[in-house]
Amino acid sequence: MNCVNLVITGNPGVGKHTIADLFVKEYSSYQIFDINKFAIEKEFGEQSDDGIEVDTVKLKDEIQKLNLDKSIIVGHLAPYVLDKSDIDFAIIFFKNDKYYI
Repeated sequence: MNCVNLVITGNPGVGKHTIADLFVKEYSSYQIFDINKFAIEKEFGEQSDDGIEVDTVKLKDEIQKLNLDKSIIVGHLAPYVLDKSDIDFAIIFFKNDKYYI
């Protein structure tokens, strides 16, 4: 995998996709890569009582095969499926009483 320009991660529901969409509107040469959508398309997850359990090892191996230059990678699984050396910039959202960047 080549250099990843930007990763947006954080808890579900904190605005990761909203920020990614706004960024792509401003910088149209970028593409959004949705980790969750990719995991579902590749069937790396299975339904459990608590939600969907994802095989992050298989997912990471498959992501490493992709060329994600000029991509905004979005998903709460990013810390589990990306190597630190592949990330140029990261935005981490979390929710407490307020939203923080």
